Amino acid sequence: MASSPRVDGLREHIGRYFVGHRFEDLKAPVPPGISRLGGVRILRVSPGPRTPLWTYMTIGASSVAGREGAPRSEYFIVTKEPTKAAILLLARAAHFHAGPESQRLGLGDTFPFGEPWLPGSECEYGLICHAYILDPDLEIFQGPEMHAHITW
Repeated sequence: MASSPRVDGLREHIGRYFVGHRFEDLKAPVPPGISRLGGVRILRVSPGPRTPLWTYMTIGASSVAGREGAPRSEYFIVTKEPTKAAILLLARAAHFHAGPESQRLGLGDTFPFGEPWLPGSECEYGLICHAYILDPDLEIFQGPEMHAHITW
């Protein structure tokens, strides 16, 4: 995703939270049958001082406004090991959120993964909720041009 005050501010917010971690910027794949992702990126954060887990986050989902009255959103997931499944899952969440206003994701919403999230799993839906597994300092981003919530 191209640099902009929103994207730069969001990256700085995440960087301040995950001090001492390594970051990798990945292009969000286009899942089969999906074409409305635009320039969404996935940021992969290695284990480090904040968490021993791998953290994957969208960068750019917040370019789409939330439903009326809801904040803009970015999404994250954590895993024990690096996995492409997390990247695809976040790409699907961003795609779903970029659809009609009625299907934009907010707290308490569920969305279909399109398949089990990991081989052998029966989990095929995600629940959007607060970033409980990490710290509330990560969840709320207030930038010069945007207010967004980073949700799980």
